[in-house]
Amino acid sequence: MRINGIIIDTNEIVYAIKNKIDIYQLFLSSDFPLKFFTTSENIKELKKFGIDINPLKVKIIPAKGKTDEEIIRIAKEKNLLIFTEDKELALKAKKLGLKAVKLKNKKSIEFY
Repeated sequence: MRINGIIIDTNEIVYAIKNKIDIYQLFLSSDFPLKFFTTSENIKELKKFGIDINPLKVKIIPAKGKTDEEIIRIAKEKNLLIFTEDKELALKAKKLGLKAVKLKNKKSIEFY
């Protein structure tokens, strides 16, 4: 499966902003396309934390259901890599043949 971009879960966005981690730089040395996505449900969650997503240059995809289910659905439809710290979400994705990564030492990414 050819990866067309990266869908970012809420927990990674919050963590990156709080720790001043440049998500773009994290993926710059990878072979993945530097196209970032998140769901409208993730945006709702971020607003609860008072976080503005605009500085991250992320395309927002409309979601109709629960956040994790929508991340999986969208990742499957668009062939996206899932970027999350949510192990349960990553394992569900892996069972469906999707790829998921997480932060490693605030400086790189690693596969689940």
